[in-house]
Amino acid sequence: MPGVGAARRRTRIVSGLVALAVVASSVTWLVVSRAEDREERLAANQRQLARACAGLLPTERRT
Repeated sequence: MPGVGAARRRTRIVSGLVALAVVASSVTWLVVSRAEDREERLAANQRQLARACAGLLPTERRT
């Protein structure tokens, strides 16, 4: 039965493509998620730096 071998190959190809799609979407989700966390952390750091340096910059030392 030559049709059985072709069906198995197709099944393996389809399974492989599905697995590849799942891995690719997982990696994409992880990268996007970490980028958003990084942006939030950067904004918080900038706010903290602005509070820490309030009044210490040369343009603000004028009396």
